[in-house]
Amino acid sequence: MAISEIELVSKVIGWVRTHMQPGVADSVEVTGETDLFESGLLDSLGLADLMLFVDSLEGCEVDLTDVEPSEYCVVRGLCSIALRNRQNPIPAAQPNGNGSS
Repeated sequence: MAISEIELVSKVIGWVRTHMQPGVADSVEVTGETDLFESGLLDSLGLADLMLFVDSLEGCEVDLTDVEPSEYCVVRGLCSIALRNRQNPIPAAQPNGNGSS
């Protein structure tokens, strides 16, 4: 069964609470609308680790090719990207059918 956006947001928030930068815990509430980078909850490496975590949950790549940082730095935005990419996976290369590879 596919994960819903609500479930994914909840998992991401839980991950962020466990992996956030030291000293930020008391000053920032983590919600679906939280900008993880601007709030100081995650640094660039933390954001990359979070994307790897989301990849492992969804089984798809978080493709940031045509995405603004303001979208993927926000919890709900990152989750939307992951769900959108899962619904529109990039097709695997197909054999050409003529016996050569």
